[in-house]
Amino acid sequence: MSNCRGFPHERLHQDKAPLSYGNFKPAKTDVYNGSPLPVFKMDQRKLLSLLCHGSIFFSSLVVSIAIPIVIFLVTEDSVVKENAKEALNFHICLYIYGVICLILTVVIIGIPLLIILGLVSLIMSIIALVKVLENPNQPYRYPFIFRVL
Repeated sequence: MSNCRGFPHERLHQDKAPLSYGNFKPAKTDVYNGSPLPVFKMDQRKLLSLLCHGSIFFSSLVVSIAIPIVIFLVTEDSVVKENAKEALNFHICLYIYGVICLILTVVIIGIPLLIILGLVSLIMSIIALVKVLENPNQPYRYPFIFRVL
C-alpha cells in the first residue's frame, strides 16, 4: 500500500482479491476510517414529507397543522424539516385566506373566492405530493404564499 495516494476509491481497490458483496461493506467502512457515511432512508424521507404535505386532506384543523409540527420537531433530516415548514406555511396561509373570504361573504364576493380557494388548495396539495414523490431529496416550495416560519 505504499503507492496509495489517499483517494478513497484508490484505497478501496488496493486489495489483491476482487471486491465481492461479502467484503464490500467492511472495505467501505475501512476506507472511511471506521465510520460508514450516514444515510437517511429514502422511504422514510418520502413518507414523512408526504405526511406533511398530505395532512391538509385530514378534516380537522388541529390535525392538519399538528402533523407537520410534530414531524418538524421529531425529525433530524433537513429536507423533511423544510417540507414540514413549507406545509405549515401553506396551511397557515390557507386559513388566513379562508377567514378573509368568510368576511367577504357579507359582500357576496366571498362565496366564489371560497370555492376558488378550496380548489387551489386541493390542486396545490396534489402538486406538492407529486413533486415530493418525484424528487424526495429536494424540499417543495409552494408558490404564492408568504412564509411565516
